[in-house]
Amino acid sequence: MSSRILPIDSIDSGTLYFYNGDTVVFKLVEQNEWTLHGLKMKGNLWSLKNYAKESIFKYTLNNKDQVFYTQKPFEKNPMTKTEMANYIMGKKTANYEYKAKGEFLKGFAFGIILSMLDTYEFRNTYDKGFFKNSASWLTISSPFLSTPLIKLKLKQLNKTRDYLEVDNLEACYFQGYDQIFMKKNTKSILSGSILGASIIVATKILLSP
Repeated sequence: MSSRILPIDSIDSGTLYFYNGDTVVFKLVEQNEWTLHGLKMKGNLWSLKNYAKESIFKYTLNNKDQVFYTQKPFEKNPMTKTEMANYIMGKKTANYEYKAKGEFLKGFAFGIILSMLDTYEFRNTYDKGFFKNSASWLTISSPFLSTPLIKLKLKQLNKTRDYLEVDNLEACYFQGYDQIFMKKNTKSILSGSILGASIIVATKILLSP
């Protein structure tokens, strides 16, 4: 970077749009072929920050876009700049607006119920009940067995869309949205089922004589 020092207030703030759907308020100071150098807000202070251009779709400043994306001819069906913009917008919407709290609760309930059934004694007619058996592979496998809940959620979402009326740009938007949608649901359902199963295992240990 150059040695000249500029007052921070004299540098306009813009927005970086990343390929993963994140956005960052950024004061661009300098750039080269590979990197953007500038300032990012950290807490209440601006701090120096560098970003690789390969991770950034565009930088917007005063309603003007500087796009870093270029089509790669060796890729199969590469997106145009407009298609990529819609794809990233879909990711951004899912990143900042979609909440997967309900999926966490579903995963949690699934982990609890499956693990409870795993500890239930069926064979001993004189001592039936929950927490009579040790947790087995069924409890350990509850996060993996919860994956149908993830696919079900995406299937429900797709039912709300009329794909016959969707143009190519909207399809790119859905593609980006669905990637983050699935990522959030997967994380929430798996973490919920792990927590549910862990609670049952811990309870079983505490109740053991």
